[in-house]
Amino acid sequence: MGCDNSKTVRVQPLGSPVKIREHTAELDQQAADIKARRSGKGQREKDGKGQRGKSGKRRQDGMGSCDSLEDDRSLASERGNSATSKKSEDSGLGEEYSHVITEFSEEDKIRQVENDFVARDDLDLGITGVSCPTRLSAKDKVRVEEANILRSLREEGLISKHKAEASGGVCFEIVEATGDERPRLPLRLEKLEKKSKKVLTEEEINAKLERAERRRKKREEERLEKLRDLDHTDTLAALETFEQYQRCKEDHIVQKMDQVSDNRERRISEMKQKMEKRRQHAEQVRMRKKLAKENAAFEGEDPAENTADGTAQEF
Repeated sequence: MGCDNSKTVRVQPLGSPVKIREHTAELDQQAADIKARRSGKGQREKDGKGQRGKSGKRRQDGMGSCDSLEDDRSLASERGNSATSKKSEDSGLGEEYSHVITEFSEEDKIRQVENDFVARDDLDLGITGVSCPTRLSAKDKVRVEEANILRSLREEGLISKHKAEASGGVCFEIVEATGDERPRLPLRLEKLEKKSKKVLTEEEINAKLERAERRRKKREEERLEKLRDLDHTDTLAALETFEQYQRCKEDHIVQKMDQVSDNRERRISEMKQKMEKRRQHAEQVRMRKKLAKENAAFEGEDPAENTADGTAQEF
């Protein structure tokens, strides 16, 4: 396909198919031949040592794999009934593909196929598609992107190549203006005229120095003024902060004193209530004792009076 290592392979054309499997008798004959080959396998191996082509390769039947199936190494094992094709170099064709002619078939059949082969000129062996881009590393990718950007800028006329000087002449690049409809920037900007320096006199120099001195003094005064304002602002801020702190402290002290006075009044009122309750309880106790004494005295006088009344009645 265009490579140096490719080989020319002749392919059987599709226009004239070869009818091989036409009669059943031929298939039976081929089956008989296969059985005969299997039975005379040892004899074929001896005969095959002397039959070699000019290239030194040994011709071998397409049924070599079938012979290997009957080998003792193909018996059931842990790997299963796996056939070994170590004695053959073909792809392992079976009986149903015995009619296929390969490079290991008989020489007469191979020669007949080569003689009947007709090359076709209408075969389209071209390759269509898009080529896959080559994968680049990160370093090469950056370089390729930079090269593409520079090439696009050169095509647009924004930059030009460096002139390569040689002993016989100068190499330069001409950019065509009709290729692109977009407006192009000028290759070189017009040089601005340099202003000629004026020679200063002594008076002008002194005037400039005086103006510079005034500007310096003015900046110094502004700096000092800012420092004074900053100091004044800091002092006022400190005084205000101290005042606020004192005010907060006084408020806290007042709140604390109010809380203490409230607690003291509450305790005094609670003590007064307790004393009042005690006084009332003591008064009640005294009243009960007094009543108990009066009752006891009254109960002690009643029996004597009753006795006197009874005596009087008897008389």
